[in-house]
Amino acid sequence: MFLDGTPIYIGTSGYKHDDWLGTLYPQYLKNEQFLDYYANSFGLNFVEITYPFYAVPTAETTARIAENGGDRLHYSVRLFKDFLKERLDRAKVREFREGMQPLMETGRIKCWLADFHHTFKPSKENLDRILRLRDSFSDLPFFAELPRGWHREKQIDDLRNNAVGLVVADMPRNPNLPPFIPCAPNQRAYFRLYGRNKGWTLPAKKVLDYSYIKPELEEIKEGISTVTSVSKEIFVSFCNVVRAQGAYNAKYFAGMTEE
Repeated sequence: MFLDGTPIYIGTSGYKHDDWLGTLYPQYLKNEQFLDYYANSFGLNFVEITYPFYAVPTAETTARIAENGGDRLHYSVRLFKDFLKERLDRAKVREFREGMQPLMETGRIKCWLADFHHTFKPSKENLDRILRLRDSFSDLPFFAELPRGWHREKQIDDLRNNAVGLVVADMPRNPNLPPFIPCAPNQRAYFRLYGRNKGWTLPAKKVLDYSYIKPELEEIKEGISTVTSVSKEIFVSFCNVVRAQGAYNAKYFAGMTEE
């Protein structure tokens, strides 16, 4: 799949949500069949593996993921939340990487994703913290999702100079949340689309119940097109996962890229 000649990967944040059974997945499907359906029947080619944010993965679990989805499905992996804190536990990093190894061996993990807390403010100390984490996961492109204060020219230049990707988030337009400013500081671009539910006004209180309409998706597509010429790859993750709205938006958006 390509947009303006640049490879583009489109999918959702996670693939196994409680309210997706009966909305996206047929009721008769078992959990272990979800990923194959997601990729091969529904036709998406990208998914964020999100559970490692909450717990260090085991090789047994990632081996099961590696067996499903087929060769066309690619992944980003959210890094363990404890890695985003002040001290980086090297032993825990090794454990994490060992747990991911079966999926790594498929060659279908495209990048690492570090989802920093909304209170993580721009500073030299915090930039150094990002770089320490990047160095621990330097084998693949590294992206950081960061609060509003990082979406300024100086901070984006700092990230660019250190080959750190900045996630471009689409959220409700208000001064508490990051702006939608397409960029590709590490020669790749990563878009996370949360929806624009106006009930979401504070960073800590996410409201993901939203379905994008066509003009909004056209606007997002135009924004993505502004960075295709400087990007080797583009990743698009729909995070508006309530009732599988993001999955249906992702499928529709994938069709838009083929027009």
